Amino acid sequence: MKASRTFLRIAGSVFIGLLVLGFYASTDGATEPKAPYRQTGTLVESKETKSSNLATFAVDTRGNLLLCDAGAPAIKVITPADKLVDVWKLPHVPRSITVHTDGTIFVGSKGKITKLDKTGKVLKTMEIDPTQEAGMVTSLATDGKDLFAAVRIKFRFHVYRLGLDLENPTGIAEGFRGCCGEMDLTAAAGKVFIAENARPTAVGT
Repeated sequence: MKASRTFLRIAGSVFIGLLVLGFYASTDGATEPKAPYRQTGTLVESKETKSSNLATFAVDTRGNLLLCDAGAPAIKVITPADKLVDVWKLPHVPRSITVHTDGTIFVGSKGKITKLDKTGKVLKTMEIDPTQEAGMVTSLATDGKDLFAAVRIKFRFHVYRLGLDLENPTGIAEGFRGCCGEMDLTAAAGKVFIAENARPTAVGT
């Protein structure tokens, strides 16, 4: 079998990689992974899918792209062929997004997180920490059991753990430095990894 990687360019210098699984057989009989890249097209360029200020995106469980425009309280749903599927209205302007394996979608904004079902229906919106005058939720991630959020509070970033119904937000780490108002995180195998953009480091907690 052959393996190939293709990428689609999204307008605004954001790239999406698509992996097609498979392997090349080596001459000694062992299998060696090989994944060359080739560009197959450019996304978010049509009149319907164009974004004025693309902040971030995610891929849902059906393979569609969920585009978060920092200039509008909505998510555009498009196919990998750059066809507009739907526009989901939100109660706030989205700045971060993550998708659970069951199709549930979580979207972050200034001090708030919203939970949507896989069709874009808003299920719940909560304020992340009203006692802290929380700023932008710059990154969201889930390990399947919990939701994690990177939140800017004044000039530092705090990390919160929440239940998947947005219950019991608990601060688990704080005092991190970002860059240009951003800090990313991801979660896997019961751990959350925090990338301090001001320093090339990652922290697991």
